[in-house]
Amino acid sequence: MCFAELALMDLYAWGVSSTKEKVMTTKKSAKARLDEMATRLVKRLGIDTLEVRYLDEHDFHSVHVANLKEVIQEAFVCGMQAAKTERNIKQYVDAVSQG
Repeated sequence: MCFAELALMDLYAWGVSSTKEKVMTTKKSAKARLDEMATRLVKRLGIDTLEVRYLDEHDFHSVHVANLKEVIQEAFVCGMQAAKTERNIKQYVDAVSQG
């Protein structure tokens, strides 16, 4: 499932709630969706988790450039799809910049 599809599912799942709740939920959801997408993509590279484990053998990985290219391209396509369907793309920019 692409990032844009996850975002649309969240929009439909909100139902009726206050605008402030939607904004707070959106910020949390944006970060959670970004984390979920990143985790799903790196699993395709043979990486189990993006959590820092403080051991070089767990935190540094050898990845074939062709596989890395494929994952980067998929992430780009998902971002383009999200830009077409998302009304507030700034939430994702904020989620990324806040780390």
